[in-house]
Amino acid sequence: LLAPLYGGLLFLAMYWVSKCCKKLALDRDIVIGTYGSFFVAFFISISNLSLKLFQTYGHPNGERSMISEPAVITSSEMWLSMVAG
Repeated sequence: LLAPLYGGLLFLAMYWVSKCCKKLALDRDIVIGTYGSFFVAFFISISNLSLKLFQTYGHPNGERSMISEPAVITSSEMWLSMVAG
């Protein structure tokens, strides 16, 4: 939960260090853009992982199964325990 904050502090520290060393000077806009790209990449990964329970496909008999775990039928005891925790 604190990873974006720690990542932002890391990028900020790298930017400050680059300002001290003229050889390593970084452009502020590039540092902010790079941080944003990392944040979006991790956000998409975590969102996809958390929504896997709801990515399903239909069977001819009307039931639905998870794409990642075809043996788990939605509205079954196992699926409901994963959804409700």
